[in-house]
Amino acid sequence: MANHRKTEDAFARDMKERRQAGLTRGQQKDRETHIKQGQESWQRHIHKGDATWNDWMVIGAALLIGRQDAMAAAETEQPIGSRYNSEFGSWLARHHFDNIDKGDRSRLIEVMDNLPAIEAWRATLTQTACLRLNHPSSILRKWKAATEVKEPQPTLRDTVADLSEDNAKLKREVEELRARLDEAEATAKMPPRGRDGRPRTGAWAEKQKRRRARTMIRLGAVAFDLAQ
Repeated sequence: MANHRKTEDAFARDMKERRQAGLTRGQQKDRETHIKQGQESWQRHIHKGDATWNDWMVIGAALLIGRQDAMAAAETEQPIGSRYNSEFGSWLARHHFDNIDKGDRSRLIEVMDNLPAIEAWRATLTQTACLRLNHPSSILRKWKAATEVKEPQPTLRDTVADLSEDNAKLKREVEELRARLDEAEATAKMPPRGRDGRPRTGAWAEKQKRRRARTMIRLGAVAFDLAQ
């Protein structure tokens, strides 16, 4: 009775997934064939441990079907979220793919998502290298390392040009600070006068003194940078 109930539940779920995915009977039959082939390849790998690249591709194709079914069941357009994870986990268990290592499964799906580019890269390898590289984790790592776009290293000429530009900026700043210092010193020699015509010193003189000190400090810092 329990087995009969389990069969009914599985049939009902499969029919629900078929309706949600909008598949015809023929399309569903093809999907079931791909899933079965994936199961056979995975079971063969479990017992013998010698899965070929083609075996992994068959397993990966089945997982992509499972991802699509889980997305349809979770009513989402992206394979993310707790509901999707729950549906995908149930699909994996129901089709006996749940004992695939989570990391290997994730990398295999990433391989399948980038399959045209990876196949193009594999076509550049020797036959010996292709035969040795079967596992999706190894394939993905090697492919990324071989096709990663690296930032070009600056040449000596570029470095010299950058340093020259920096020095030119510092020199201009030195000239500006010196001009400001000369202006402050000239102003300090001619303090403003009050209504009675007498020079006003006191607070004004102290303000000019602080201004001159700040300029001197900044000028010293720029000169130090320029000397480095």
